[in-house]
Amino acid sequence: MLIAIQWISMGAMELSNPFWPLVLQEMMGDVSSDPAGRFPASWSALASTGVYVLPMLGMAMSSVWWGRLGDRCGHRWMMVRALLGLGLSQLGLAMAASPSEVLVWRFVQGLLAGFIAPAQAYGAQLLQGQRPHLLFAALQMATNLGSVAGALLGGLLWQWLPFASLNALAAVLCAFCAWAVIHLLPRQTPHPARSPALQTHESIPGNPDQSKSAHHVLPCVMAALGLLVLARLLMQMPWSLYTHGILQMTSPQIGMAYSLMAAGFCCAALGWAHWAQRLSPANTLGLQIALIVGLACLACAIASVRSVWLFWATQLAMGALLAGTTPVLTAWISRQCSDDQRGQVLGCSQSISQWCSAVGVCAGGALVHGGWLSSIYLWMGGAFALAALPLTVAYTQIRRG
Repeated sequence: MLIAIQWISMGAMELSNPFWPLVLQEMMGDVSSDPAGRFPASWSALASTGVYVLPMLGMAMSSVWWGRLGDRCGHRWMMVRALLGLGLSQLGLAMAASPSEVLVWRFVQGLLAGFIAPAQAYGAQLLQGQRPHLLFAALQMATNLGSVAGALLGGLLWQWLPFASLNALAAVLCAFCAWAVIHLLPRQTPHPARSPALQTHESIPGNPDQSKSAHHVLPCVMAALGLLVLARLLMQMPWSLYTHGILQMTSPQIGMAYSLMAAGFCCAALGWAHWAQRLSPANTLGLQIALIVGLACLACAIASVRSVWLFWATQLAMGALLAGTTPVLTAWISRQCSDDQRGQVLGCSQSISQWCSAVGVCAGGALVHGGWLSSIYLWMGGAFALAALPLTVAYTQIRRG
């Protein structure tokens, strides 16, 4: 049921998310005709970037606080809060009449959001630390499938319905998900506060000394996770420009490439999770380093690809490699935490990832404006290589005990 709620809620948010730049351009066309000139049309690129960056900044600012509150009040209620907050912000977006109102509501949406971290903490607590890699992989698969399904459905509905109706429908779906969390998910009693030094490592395979020292390298692992997100989101803004302008792909071909990356992720996620759950903390990080180096090499190779078919194959392979990184690293972080600290730690990890997401989106836009579009995948490869550095430090420290 938790996986289904994640899928529905993510699909609801993606009903309108891919189309905001087009909607903002339309709004700016209306406003630029106003003699008052309240929002010049020359701000189109800035607003199109801000509509994606502002929710990330809002989430980065609030995730740690929401995670700490979830440790005290229960992660189930934090999921309800996040879903109601998303629904409220979607209603605000449905009523927004100007670009400035859209940007404000998108920032508020980020502040009130944060469903993924409490869902991860709730699921890990529900399973009592068993098989966290499978749980986190399944949640990430639901996120990807929901994103694709929501974008496709939103594009179809927008042909017959006003854009505001998509946001209103998303609000209704979020309210339904909040009802499902309250009535269909098991209740849990919040754990009493305990010392941060208390950690649970009984379920971690491998050398006990490695298990005891693993939580000391959490900052390095969180930094690597953030850099992975940054590298992936470098292509958030340039994606359509690169595939259409450099590769000369049609709209259906672009959609196929996007879908193949999601398909590669979903096909490989559970396999990587099954493998990783049998590894010690150090060996898990060693696997991550190998995968990230593979991603860096693949990204650099894609920079020279000009065949549509070969590009599709590389996107499938990139999705499969990504499936072995972020879900496994998030599960690794979760396994180093006691139940009464998991929400705060995962919230901190999500906050770092959101800051890095915002930097990645802005960096991608800056590279495009700087004339680096044709070599954007080389920059992505460099960012992936950079993510391997903190993991190498963590791996070395755990090996030394």
